[in-house]
Amino acid sequence: GKLMSLYLPKRSIKKGERLLIVDDVIRSGETQRALLRLAKKMNAQIAGLFAVVAIGEKGMRALEAEMPTTDIEALVKL
Repeated sequence: GKLMSLYLPKRSIKKGERLLIVDDVIRSGETQRALLRLAKKMNAQIAGLFAVVAIGEKGMRALEAEMPTTDIEALVKL
């Protein structure tokens, strides 16, 4: 597998802050899951997740299973 690193400055997200995660493409959902874990580690609340394009159903299903109470939407589903 690939090793992926995401970095956010420590003070960029405040504890309890509500976040809407926006990304361009959902394929497998790995990038979005990494962002969600990072946000949770920073004690932020996830308001939702939005992508411009979702390719296939695998990534969307995986994200919905991991976060059943979070709104997850894509503008275009291919």
